[in-house]
Amino acid sequence: MKKFEQFSWNYLEKVLASGNEPHWWTVLELLKEEYAEEVTACPHCNTPANDLTWISVETCEESWEARQGASGYLTVCFPCHRQVDFLLEPTLTEIEADVRADGGSSSGITWRRDS
Repeated sequence: MKKFEQFSWNYLEKVLASGNEPHWWTVLELLKEEYAEEVTACPHCNTPANDLTWISVETCEESWEARQGASGYLTVCFPCHRQVDFLLEPTLTEIEADVRADGGSSSGITWRRDS
């Protein structure tokens, strides 16, 4: 788990609205098992981590421009409007860094700190 700067709520809504790849639900169940010991419940309502919304995310454009970008998974409690845990995924970060070096973004959804 990694300390993180809050993600833009607008960005998170766009990621969720974009839909998930068909294999996402299988991947999600594997992630929940893999990170079971690292994730925490919502600190406000105590919803268990596995019942929170899990979102595949990338840090803001400024972080990638500074070569400090990261990709991973964010757990969110939407009823409490809280971003709970950011799980850094080194392999995804490496892949995304390569894509960004070529001027792209793997998801096509990017955000800046001021958005």
